[in-house]
Amino acid sequence: MKHITILVGILGFLVACSNPLATPTVMPTPVLPTPTIVATPAPSIATQPAEPIVTAQPVTIAPYEDIDWQLTELNGKPITQTPPPTIKFTNMMSISGAGFCNNYSGNYSGGMSSILIGNIASTKKACADQSLMSLESAYFDTIITVMYLTATNDTLTLFSANETPLAIFTKK
Repeated sequence: MKHITILVGILGFLVACSNPLATPTVMPTPVLPTPTIVATPAPSIATQPAEPIVTAQPVTIAPYEDIDWQLTELNGKPITQTPPPTIKFTNMMSISGAGFCNNYSGNYSGGMSSILIGNIASTKKACADQSLMSLESAYFDTIITVMYLTATNDTLTLFSANETPLAIFTKK
């Protein structure tokens, strides 16, 4: 029945379009049965699945992270200048610290057995002593060549690829 009504409507439309003087035919609208609405009770809270409980996991901190380390040796030479440079690794893969004259920050990737330090940015203060400026430049140049590190309770050592200690730090 529905298909016939649609077909008659289309035919009437085509006829009306082909004869512009003809009056349009109004097709009766079929009366559709009213849908029956059946109310169903809402599910009780007890029957709904429980949401998973998410618990915070402890963040694993490497033995060298979140510690302020103070430089004691650079490229085999003891550091006697005060204050000595510092470095701090965070578990967010960033580093920060102070050189001999400037503060710095950067990032790192990897971990103890294979680490890359990079994107070092520092303030641009001039040191009163030119030798400190040279030593600070050597410090920044050294830490970006580190390939791995070791850490004990009170000592952090940064190594080159050929296992040469480049910088040794103690806890501040």
